Amino acid sequence: MAPVAATRTASLAAAALIVAVVAASSLEPAAANRDADALTALRNGLKDPDGALASWDPSLVNPCTWFHVTCDGSNRVIRLDLAKQRLSGPLAPELGQLDQLQFLEIYENNIQDRIPSELGGLANLVGLDLHGNRISGPIPLALGNIQSLKLLDLSSNDLCGTIPTSGAFKGIPASRSHSRPHHTMARIAATRTPWVAAAVLIVAMVAASSKPAAANKDVDALTALRKGLSDPDGALASWDPRLATDPCEWFHVTCDGANRVTRLDLAKHRLSGTLAPELGQLDQLQYMEIYGNNIQGQIPSELGGLTNLVSLDLQDNSISGPIPATLGNIKSLKFLRVSHNRLTGPIPRELAGLPNLRVADFSSNNLCGAIPATGALKTVPPSSFANNPRLHQGGAYVPSC
Repeated sequence: MAPVAATRTASLAAAALIVAVVAASSLEPAAANRDADALTALRNGLKDPDGALASWDPSLVNPCTWFHVTCDGSNRVIRLDLAKQRLSGPLAPELGQLDQLQFLEIYENNIQDRIPSELGGLANLVGLDLHGNRISGPIPLALGNIQSLKLLDLSSNDLCGTIPTSGAFKGIPASRSHSRPHHTMARIAATRTPWVAAAVLIVAMVAASSKPAAANKDVDALTALRKGLSDPDGALASWDPRLATDPCEWFHVTCDGANRVTRLDLAKHRLSGTLAPELGQLDQLQYMEIYGNNIQGQIPSELGGLTNLVSLDLQDNSISGPIPATLGNIKSLKFLRVSHNRLTGPIPRELAGLPNLRVADFSSNNLCGAIPATGALKTVPPSSFANNPRLHQGGAYVPSC
């Protein structure tokens, strides 16, 4: 039988259909329109050469179906993660309408112009990370009004003027570094302009408010992951239980109302090393996005215990070994992308039994054997199996794997 063949472009196009297969949940109209309008205004002002915002379709009422957007249980936008997407242009003032937003991460792009003062109205904002752009002008005084703000990084921009000394900025030292255990760590980060020499990163260290056993379990799992990885860009620098015992205070981590970890966003951070089996302890995790790194080793079979997982995206790494059959235990799984790795062996038939699977991509690996043509895998397009020379579909004879 001839091996399945298709182009990478077709594979990516199939993955982009995620928004078409998720039904928009009911949402209070005014809130829906306000969030969608704000994100649409942001998109309209940006150049997006890589299509990171291609799914941001204003004809879809619910922005929770858009890539890089996280919502709460009421379908209000609580997180934007647009780091390292080669975006350029200004930040829209309409972002200030996202009144439930908790994390705004648009670092390491080519964002220009000023920080909109309207961001000072984001009363629920916990983390604001805009480092590594070309943002100019002064730091808005209005940011000091955000009482919930704990994480702020404006380093490596073209900011000018003086550091605000009121509100959330009060007490930040104008020295190279400073820390006070269990209270505030302020790190001075150099900017491109010599007239700015003040603190641009605040990391508030507070005691964990989650249940001790659950908090310890999540902390232990993330700490094990960090120890197994090489992190040249310092993406995991805040993952230090000696400074913050609550993982909800760490960058790239999203939690629910009970302070349990529900999302990991570690895409495109040049991470290398192996995935820790302890990740299987994150029993409330819904999204694991670690694509676009250089992860090696195998996919831990323990991930099959993540019974709340909705999306597992490990594409574009160097992961080897088999796809664990235990992933077939994750009945909540909707999106599975393991393309462009070095995976071997057959595609487990257990994956065909996933009742909610909508998008799967196994392309560009070293998989072999027959493609399961039943259940959830029956409707997966051929492009999602492409570039696996020993992987075959249909026919009376399939070479042994």
